[in-house]
Amino acid sequence: MPAKALTDRDYLEGRFTVDDLMMLDVLRIEGHTGPVDEYSMLKAYRKCGESRPGFQRALAMQLDNSRQTA
Repeated sequence: MPAKALTDRDYLEGRFTVDDLMMLDVLRIEGHTGPVDEYSMLKAYRKCGESRPGFQRALAMQLDNSRQTA
């Protein structure tokens, strides 16, 4: 579970990496991951990660690719 990995650090690898991009994408899908907001550590991780420019760029590219293939 990501909460264990975040016990003593802000990101999975200690710095923001592609692993965080992938985990944040999973955590955005509430129905598959459960109620993330019930876990304050995961809620904070998601909020912080989603505000990062790298996440915003990756999400924009993902959404753009989805629109192009639809």
